[in-house]
Amino acid sequence: MKNFGNKKPTHLYIYGFGLFGRTLLLMYKKNKFKNINFLDNNKQFHNKKYLGTKILNPNALEKINIKNRRDITVVSSFYDINLSKSIYKSLKGSGLTDYKFIILNWRNIVGRI
Repeated sequence: MKNFGNKKPTHLYIYGFGLFGRTLLLMYKKNKFKNINFLDNNKQFHNKKYLGTKILNPNALEKINIKNRRDITVVSSFYDINLSKSIYKSLKGSGLTDYKFIILNWRNIVGRI
């Protein structure tokens, strides 16, 4: 949880509902993070819940009424760094500018288990 320093994000979005994304959810819940949602491009998952956590279309971020976009943190849960960078550019291109985007290196995380 060192990616966040001492301050937990107000609104946390995990990009990707795959195995790594679901693992992140469990880690964040264990560390008492609140206001967590998934973002995923797969339409089959949209508007469903996993362990009480909503799975949203990434375009939903544009419509979210949050006063300060700096309160949004998006965590990329993909192993492929290039895919994570593409997601970052896509979100920036859709008007989300003042938010934090964290790319996790899964080789480092999995290597410690």
